[in-house]
Amino acid sequence: ITCAKCCTFYSIFGFWFLIMIGILLEYQPLYIQGPEDPEAGAQACYIGAVLYLVSMALSIAYWFYDSKRAPAPAPGGVASKYGAVGGVN
Repeated sequence: ITCAKCCTFYSIFGFWFLIMIGILLEYQPLYIQGPEDPEAGAQACYIGAVLYLVSMALSIAYWFYDSKRAPAPAPGGVASKYGAVGGVN
């Protein structure tokens, strides 16, 4: 699995988790103990979710870019999954 795929899936789950925690802090703050100001906590969760969304968009863009580019040849004439490199088949 490539880094772009891993970051995409990680960002999806992080985005949804922070959205759910933000909603919980905004509408039902009694279920989460600790924050003195639940509104500020919810706002911080939403900002973090937007950052995860940006990370997800960049990861998806690189994922598509990487899938469209030609594979690099294997170094030193080593056989790759596309056949031998270096003029020997």
